[in-house]
Amino acid sequence: MSQDHAAHDGTTPSGPGATLAANGVSRDSHYPTPAARVSPVLGADASDRCCRAACGSESLPGLVTIVIPVYNESSSLRTVLDRVDASPIEKEIVVVDDGSDDGTREVLQLFISTHLTVIAHSRNWGKGAAIRTALDFARGEFVVIQDGDLEYDPADYPRLLGPLLAGRCDVVYGMRPDRPQRGLRFYCGAKFLTWITNVLYGAHLHDEATCYKAFRRTLLQQLALQCVRFEFCPEVTGKLLRLGCEILEVPISYSPRHRTDGKTVTVADGWTAVLTLLRVRIARRRTLTSTRPASVASLFPRIMIRPPPPRVGRRDPVDQTRISILDEGESREGDPSAKLAMPARHGEDRI
Repeated sequence: MSQDHAAHDGTTPSGPGATLAANGVSRDSHYPTPAARVSPVLGADASDRCCRAACGSESLPGLVTIVIPVYNESSSLRTVLDRVDASPIEKEIVVVDDGSDDGTREVLQLFISTHLTVIAHSRNWGKGAAIRTALDFARGEFVVIQDGDLEYDPADYPRLLGPLLAGRCDVVYGMRPDRPQRGLRFYCGAKFLTWITNVLYGAHLHDEATCYKAFRRTLLQQLALQCVRFEFCPEVTGKLLRLGCEILEVPISYSPRHRTDGKTVTVADGWTAVLTLLRVRIARRRTLTSTRPASVASLFPRIMIRPPPPRVGRRDPVDQTRISILDEGESREGDPSAKLAMPARHGEDRI
């Protein structure tokens, strides 16, 4: 448990990203800004400016984007945000509220940080949809997935990011303690998914279903993701292994919660994960990646985008571009009286 573990699909890369490059995917290529989100309030030109201001077109070296998909996490979210915000890494935090109705939105409205961007979906879609939305706004060189509960500890970030920062690999998974402390059903389900993954892909993973996954952002954004709910984990794992990527595993701490604590994953989600692993295994290789991924705004409509506040004492080099924040309960299609609020976040501002 104290050693790092690697899993690969047949061939060992000679260096970080080498196998990926051999499959026609460049580790270091940068994606263009996502397609303009055309708003009936702002119009095409203004929407394009907002998108460019909110998302840098290139990675900021050394910056880590912490992606937090949340749904009805009001009881634990403030503690999670405090811990993430206090972590010593150079970071930005992108939280996607996936249609919560328990006060999670109010917690987010009260939490102000120069690192925090908040996006709200118009309704509940799923964890995969929230992560895909967050990637539209990510500017970091690396991306870490963080749950909104208290199962995973941000104190493990240095351990998770160490191999990435050292250039040893492009993907790191946090490996939970191999004990059934999370409940026998969840434990056995996770072990079964890991076993299926290793059988299908010839890998040697120990914890495929872990939430703590860290990626080089340009690699993650090159995957043609289709996930909506909890199938994000098997889809991204299967596609990375099909492309020959090395996945390093490092031990992390874990404090499991149970269904009585609000855990929403179900047995049906487990079988969906199995089907996702099978689908990705037989998919044509050219369908695994996308050379120009489109914004997912049209798939998962948003009713709010709140960029971080500007830093005090810093002159804003860009004009006063604004983005549309729709009142809670309003539809993007609709009300021309929707307010323009919040200064846009600029690609030149390094967080």
